[in-house]
Amino acid sequence: MSLIALIAAGELRDAPLLELHRLIDWAPIERELAPLRQAERRRGGPEAFAPLILYRALLVQRWHRLSLRGLNRALRVRLDFLVFVGLEPGFPVPSVPTVHRARLRLEREGVRRRCDRIVAAQLQRAGVTVKPANGALTNVRIVRR
Repeated sequence: MSLIALIAAGELRDAPLLELHRLIDWAPIERELAPLRQAERRRGGPEAFAPLILYRALLVQRWHRLSLRGLNRALRVRLDFLVFVGLEPGFPVPSVPTVHRARLRLEREGVRRRCDRIVAAQLQRAGVTVKPANGALTNVRIVRR
């Protein structure tokens, strides 16, 4: 993580998305996504956004009830979104078509469902429920049991 992202994470330590980020063990999700990453590397071409970044972006989209265009705009201005997703402020964010293709691929191969189950199980074990927000201007709510 860059210095800017570390500072942003420190300033935003109370942000619900960053609390969720800390609660989730991303290693099992990365293992689910690894075959997608390997397939992309075999195809060659420029390095694409990592599948984990795209999966995290899809979580933000769902938890904030955003369109793909709304997600793209929000990733440009919300530091907590950037830090959660794993992007750096000032660097490119995934385009609308990139996230759309990633979502279709994750769903087609069943990876998104498996990753969603992992996240749900981890949050359940932590005694946490995520109450979605209505757009990018509000925060998700974390409800503890």
